[in-house]
Amino acid sequence: MTAVLEAKSVSISFGGIHAVRDVGLTVGKGEFLGLIGPNGAGKTTLLRLLTGILRPTAGAIVLNGKDVTRSPVDQRARAGLAITHQIVKPFRAMTALENVMLAAGHRLTRSPTRALLHRDRSLAHEQAMHLLHSVGLVEASQKNAGLLPLGQLKRLEVARALALEPEILLLDEPLAGLNQFEATKLSDMIEELNQAGLTIVLVEHRLAEVMRIVRRLAVLDQGSLMAVGEPAEVMARPDVRSAYLGGH
Repeated sequence: MTAVLEAKSVSISFGGIHAVRDVGLTVGKGEFLGLIGPNGAGKTTLLRLLTGILRPTAGAIVLNGKDVTRSPVDQRARAGLAITHQIVKPFRAMTALENVMLAAGHRLTRSPTRALLHRDRSLAHEQAMHLLHSVGLVEASQKNAGLLPLGQLKRLEVARALALEPEILLLDEPLAGLNQFEATKLSDMIEELNQAGLTIVLVEHRLAEVMRIVRRLAVLDQGSLMAVGEPAEVMARPDVRSAYLGGH
């Protein structure tokens, strides 16, 4: 298995409390990994460590074989790592299309000079429309993001992340706040992205949807990695069921 992303004995503490403790986890190319655990288990904190929002107090983060432990968020994004957040924050005064076009032009914004020399936005427009089609938002392309319902905002968040052309996509509770129909529809879309070759790590509380679509499952409890493996086998473990179900 070719490793795309690795957490090597990663830990972080806040005020002497271990939020993540000695977590070692490898995500292989093309994999679909689910990351679950009770509230406060450290799932979102681990994602923030992986993306560079937080820096570990111990351990290392490796992306495509390169140590990025001290690399900022933007460098990791340019190296192929993207994340969607539980609370979506698009540019609400811009249309859905403009939101995705802005992300699609990320390569130009690395250099102000390059951005000035490339005023033709046709490629970014084409890429954005393709992504909006892939997430089922073509009909909403000209609507301001601030007017979109939550279900569409969640899909817009995915489209914006995909516009960064990531090798690996981290999803932080993308189904939160959605009704069952919307959750199933978004889950199916995420599964299709993985089947098309995108490496995905999914943090999600809706266990039924997680079990339906992921290929491998990791369980965190009190900041420590409790189990990793085939989803059904992991959930059959008495300690996992006790920790996970006991946290709800």
